[in-house]
Formats: sequence, structure tokens, C-alpha cells
Amino acid sequence: MLILRRVRHEEKYTPQQKKDLLEGGLVCGIFLTLGTNLQQFGIADTTAGKAGFITALYIVLVPLAGMFLGKKANKRLFLCVLIAVVGLYFLCFTGSEGAMSFGRGDFLVFLCAFAFTGHILCVDHYVQKVDGIALSCVQFAVMMVLSTVCAFTFETVDFAALGECTFYILYIGILSSAGGYTLQILAQKDGDPTVVSLLLSLESFFAVVCGAIILHERMSGREYLGCALMLTAQFQLAICGSYIATENDQFYNRAFFLTPEGEEFYYDKRHLFRMGREAEHFSVGDKRLIIPYRGWNICLLVCYDLRFPVWSRNVNNEYDLLIYVANCWYRRYRRFLCTYCTGSCRPERHSCEVHRL
Repeated sequence: MLILRRVRHEEKYTPQQKKDLLEGGLVCGIFLTLGTNLQQFGIADTTAGKAGFITALYIVLVPLAGMFLGKKANKRLFLCVLIAVVGLYFLCFTGSEGAMSFGRGDFLVFLCAFAFTGHILCVDHYVQKVDGIALSCVQFAVMMVLSTVCAFTFETVDFAALGECTFYILYIGILSSAGGYTLQILAQKDGDPTVVSLLLSLESFFAVVCGAIILHERMSGREYLGCALMLTAQFQLAICGSYIATENDQFYNRAFFLTPEGEEFYYDKRHLFRMGREAEHFSVGDKRLIIPYRGWNICLLVCYDLRFPVWSRNVNNEYDLLIYVANCWYRRYRRFLCTYCTGSCRPERHSCEVHRL
């Protein structure tokens, strides 16, 4: 009824728009049918963790396919895509399941990732030409016809079993499918398909979070790390941490600050922990770092620098936020707090301790 109501008024749609609407609905409906059914058949023969990770590969496939179609790709988005992929891995692969193996179910879910990629790109193309609600109606009509034909052709339909699953079918049909995919189409009207694919990939994140809240499932540290990386990718946040850097045959305990715009800032630890023999292996940094980021001036330091406030003192309000990247944080957590609370640095601004995983 919605389709007829939106299509029949000639004053609203030109013949070309009607053609685009029917063509777009047919193409989007085919891709959506393929993606949904391949995913459902695949999940029957693989684990939920693998299915979640493999399906979300469309966050990589969408920008890659867009490049072949002539779309410009922002380098920042590719960094977010990479972060999201790593996050999905930590979120979905736990314990011994992390071993990569590819069975029949894995292959079907892998194919569904390509189908969802095609769906996102086709929606991005046709939603610029036709009304989003009408496009959604037509694609669901196509999906209904194709899925019904496939159900009676390849499966034995048990109406009694369908009756027992009425609530779940209505939930999936009305909220997850009709509501979710319609909102996707409306969002893509003015959105970048790569950004949309990143947002859609959060289904894995929300599945884990809701499982913990509603079903009281506990997440491991590895899974929490995946959640954090997913959020970082979604909101295009800055990333801060530390690593062992090698330069001119010397080692440095180097902190880094990477912005979504692609800017890179580095700070080498100035005060080495001699009692832990850090000074025997690492070289001393000699430059203080103040990072301008979104209206904030951020002072970046590493762990033991806290003991020596010469660089952390906020003279003339040089910075707004003081970040310490703490090494071996668990053993030093209380000492860190005690040292800070004694007022040895007195930043007179905000302070943030970063626990490195």
C-alpha cells in the first residue's frame, strides 16, 4: 500500500523517477536478500564470533569498492576502518576461537559481506535520485517475494514452528529489518557510504554490550579492548599511547598522539626509571611537548616523568590537559595516585592517566 501510495501520484514522480525507483528497489532488494539469507545459512554452520567478524568485513570492502567506482576516499577514514577491523577481531574472536579456519558456514558469511557491500553502495547511488521511504518499500517488496520463493523451493516450511516464533519474527521484521534498513537509507541520503558502513558495524558492539546488561554475560579484557577500538573508529577519536621506538641505534620510551586528521605527535620520555634499569637500555628525551587539539592544549608525558615536575608544571597556563601514559600501571597504580595527590606537579587543570594494555 505504501508503494502504491508513493508511486501512483504522477505529479510527484516523473517517468524517469519512477523508473529509477523500481530499478533501485529491485537492485537493492536483490543485494539485501542475498546478504540476509547467506548470513542466516552461514551462521548455522559457524560460530557467532566468526560470523560477526566476517560479516563486518564490509567496512573494508565499501571504501575499496568505492575507489573502483571513482569515489574519493579520505585517508582518515581508512585509518578508522583499520582500527574498526582490529576492534572487531578482539571483540569477536576470543580464546581458542581466534584461530583462523574457513568452513562452509564461514564461506557463506564471507559472501554475505560482499552482498551487504553491494547493498550499501547501491543505496548510496539510488537514494540521491528517489525518495528514501519509497526506495525502502520497493526493496522490501522485492525481498519478500524472493525470500518466499526461496523458502518454498529450498526448505520445508513448518507453519507450526513459525507460529511459535511469531514474536521473534515480528521483532526482526519490523524493528531490525524494516526500521533498521529504512533508517540506513535515510541516513545515506547525506552520508558517506564508508561512514555508514562503520556505523553499521557497531551491531557487533551493541550485541556484546546488550548481552552483558540484559543476559548478564561477562566480557573479557580482550573484548573490552575491542569495544574501545570500535568506539574510537566510530567517533573518529584521537589515539594516545606509547611504544618502544628505535632511532639511530638508540631506544626511546616514546609516547604518541594521533589525530583523526592525520597529525602525528611524539614525545620521548625524559626521566627514566633507573631503579628498574630503564636508563641502561633507553635514551633520554630532550623536548617537551604541548599538543593543540580541538581547542585544547595537551601536555603529554610518560609514567616516571610524574616524579620530576619540571616539565609538568603548568607555568602561565600553557596547557589545559595533562596526560600521563603509565607503564606497568597495575603495580604502580597506588604509587601513581599518591604521588599525584601530594601535589608534586599541581597542573591546576585537568589530568588524565592512560593505562596501557
